[in-house]
Amino acid sequence: MHSSFTVVTLVAEPIRESVDVATAEGLTSLSSSMRRAPRATVLSPVSVHHAKDLTTLYAHFNYPSRCCLVVDVSLARALIRQEAARGVIQTLLGVVAGWDCAVLILSGADAAALETLWSSPTARRCTPIGRDAASVEMLQLSLQRAWHQTAHLPHEQLNALPTEIARALTRVPAAVRAILWQALRAPDDWTVDRLAATFAITRRSFEGQCRRWGLPSPSKMLQVASRPGSSL
Repeated sequence: MHSSFTVVTLVAEPIRESVDVATAEGLTSLSSSMRRAPRATVLSPVSVHHAKDLTTLYAHFNYPSRCCLVVDVSLARALIRQEAARGVIQTLLGVVAGWDCAVLILSGADAAALETLWSSPTARRCTPIGRDAASVEMLQLSLQRAWHQTAHLPHEQLNALPTEIARALTRVPAAVRAILWQALRAPDDWTVDRLAATFAITRRSFEGQCRRWGLPSPSKMLQVASRPGSSL
């Protein structure tokens, strides 16, 4: 049973208002339908959060809630280009990976950028909707479809992190936290040396900083992210 469902939006005007209304109404309707269904999965509470950029996007993960991303793909592509120098998130797959489900708001220009995503296992967690068709009603239906088609799937790895790590991450500066979360969402792509280099410090300095933040060592965090349920 999944006790809560959190929706995080990364969208821009002019569709922001439609997305806000659709997510609020969609979650209310979804919660009501689940309560009426036999052997229902009860959603209580449901909530909606907003992210303004890629740095703050992952600050809204709510353990152990199921988390859904509603993302304007054109905006995400622009943010990826804007932050290319940092190189933390380089593809749309990197934006979407790690969420339990996602609603992708697409335009015709986004097709080529999505090729890597559609060929990955993450595709089964995604529900696309055309930007021109992104009315409140269609967005609401897409959100409900995203829930129903992924409710049987296990949590993505980030949501399986031990509570003590999740709590400690909230004390880390936002810009650093975004990079750490990206590494924990895709631990096979990161090493301690790569993390230290991203922060432009030595490995030893980075390990010391993690201790001051109350975090386990970077190597242990990556190990736990790779094998959810592992003990620290």
